[in-house]
Amino acid sequence: MEGKRKGRILLIGNPGVGKSTLINTLLGEKKCKSGLSDDGGGVTLKKNSIVFTSGPWKGWEICDTPGLADAKQAELAKKGIEDALKGDCDYKVIFVMTLESNRVRAQEKAAIMAVLNAVEGGFNYGVVVNKVTQRAEKKLRSKEDLQEILKRCFCMGLDNFPHDFCILNRDDDADDADMVLLPEGARQKLMNLIKNIPSLAIPVKNVTEVIPPDEKLVKELQKQLEETRVKYKAELARLEKKQAKQRQKMESMKQTFEEKQRSLQIKIKKIDKERRAAEAKGELAVKEAEKKLAEIKEAQDKIELEHKEKLDTLEKKMEKERKEALDELENSLRMQYSYPPSQEPDEGNVLIDTIGKVAIAAIASPKCVVM
Repeated sequence: MEGKRKGRILLIGNPGVGKSTLINTLLGEKKCKSGLSDDGGGVTLKKNSIVFTSGPWKGWEICDTPGLADAKQAELAKKGIEDALKGDCDYKVIFVMTLESNRVRAQEKAAIMAVLNAVEGGFNYGVVVNKVTQRAEKKLRSKEDLQEILKRCFCMGLDNFPHDFCILNRDDDADDADMVLLPEGARQKLMNLIKNIPSLAIPVKNVTEVIPPDEKLVKELQKQLEETRVKYKAELARLEKKQAKQRQKMESMKQTFEEKQRSLQIKIKKIDKERRAAEAKGELAVKEAEKKLAEIKEAQDKIELEHKEKLDTLEKKMEKERKEALDELENSLRMQYSYPPSQEPDEGNVLIDTIGKVAIAAIASPKCVVM
């Protein structure tokens, strides 16, 4: 079957995030054992590969890999993921993760970064945020909300942001069962996600060692995530206070504009009435009324243009101030979390430095969700 494989869909994530259940759902069959083992670790102890025999991905292989966060199986997970990345074929990589209080856990992020750092040149990938509760989903009402959470807490500092992602709701039956299929709606979301991720060949020579994150690294990452969240939240609060005054000014401009518009409408109605009355007095009077009407409409257009230009100028100023403030915060965090230039950047330092950069690379987005 190896020679007939068209490509490989690779699901990567920590134990218990639901990778096996997602594969079963995509296949429409209960092929992979899912759930948690008796000791709380994952039930996937080696790379499981299944080839689609029908559908849009016929001939493609889908792989379930062990989770790096399972300390007892770290070496098995490391080898399983490395082997899965060395298929010398086209890939569609999907990271599966769960949120905790609408925040990305340090363990999730560390494991994903370990895999991304193991492939030179990077690759396209998608993200499944799995087991999202109804309460959490209310705070993730749009794709933009999720994107901001991922930017701020997960993908900052990485060279490539997820190409696409989807949210899947928590299924209590799936959590309690060993092998289960999610509803058809979840399957369609997964199929669309896979479809949207461009396939990319990963040369075997580009795959280096997957270094499982240790406890020290995870703690450092958790600290940086929290510090960044606090600083980011404080900066947003400061900006919100400043820009609230600017929004008040914009509202005042809007009211003034509307008052002028109402005044002009009254004049237009008056002139129009005069024009109709003038029709009985002769052509000269009609032309005079029409001239006045044209002058008022021209004034109206000028007021509208000036109003739009003033609003555009103010909005651009607000956006510029926001970007400059967040850029300044980014530079501050970059210096704080980078190791000294004189220090020899061994493998551990490089990974820690990369994790530090996670906190800062994408915080300049004008939209944000602070959870």
